[in-house]
Amino acid sequence: MKPIIFLSGLLGELTLIELISKNLNFDIVTNRKNSLRKRDTGDITSYSNHLNISTIDTDNKDTILSVENLSQYDFILTIDWPKSYFKDLDNNLCIPIYHTHPSLLPKYRGYSAITEQIQKGVAISGLTIYKQSSEIDAGDIIYQQNIPIEHDDIPATFMKKVSDEIVNFLYNINTIAEFIPRIQEYKLASYTSRIRDQDHLVDFSQSAIYIHNFIRSFGYPYKNSFFYHKDCKYYIVAAHLDKWYGKYGEVGEIISTNDECIEVSLGSGTIIITDIDSDNGKVSSFTSLFIIGDRL
Repeated sequence: MKPIIFLSGLLGELTLIELISKNLNFDIVTNRKNSLRKRDTGDITSYSNHLNISTIDTDNKDTILSVENLSQYDFILTIDWPKSYFKDLDNNLCIPIYHTHPSLLPKYRGYSAITEQIQKGVAISGLTIYKQSSEIDAGDIIYQQNIPIEHDDIPATFMKKVSDEIVNFLYNINTIAEFIPRIQEYKLASYTSRIRDQDHLVDFSQSAIYIHNFIRSFGYPYKNSFFYHKDCKYYIVAAHLDKWYGKYGEVGEIISTNDECIEVSLGSGTIIITDIDSDNGKVSSFTSLFIIGDRL
């Protein structure tokens, strides 16, 4: 079977790197503009020396129809590609469209699947590949595989596992005689909502485990979680649990500090913050900005 792959973002880039490492050669389509969903991801077209990569304008749906000789492919596979791009195009295409999704559908349908699963402490997630449908992430499933989310995973490390499983699927594509789709169990469906900037604000009144999950759910390549201190906004790049439960001070109170970190009291337990950015750049010395007894 011969797919053509539409991809973008860090998940797309990680998939390309893994394809190249396994000497798998598939035709790739990516967007001309950088994805607005992600930050600090590489230039996918820079891999053109290894794979056949075409670029299209995702703001213009007509460009899909200009991709040469679509009839030579068995299906389109999308990776971190805007699913709305293919809306109303199904009837104009000669091949089926399959999407990848970083959860065990029908659970965690929607835009923010990785963030919400990490926040909720989901231990077993997965990769789902499913048919294009009119309802969001609701198409018949053609492939599904469990993938663990470890306690220290951030979005990027989980995406690496997802990309590995996508490549696994593609590596074995020629052994599949045909896809046998199965209908999603709608009664099990759950949905994630679009995340706004204010949703990244840390609520220090929560438990240590919740805060740990919250902070890492907004890890690279997503925009970090943040807090305010003395009218300044600080972004948490890295943190780890210290005390899992118990009362160690007022909520949000800094109970210890040194040049390299601060320890913050939570609703239950404490967390140690070790890496912070601000709008003025990276914080190099914590003691110059934070003192014991400050409230965040």
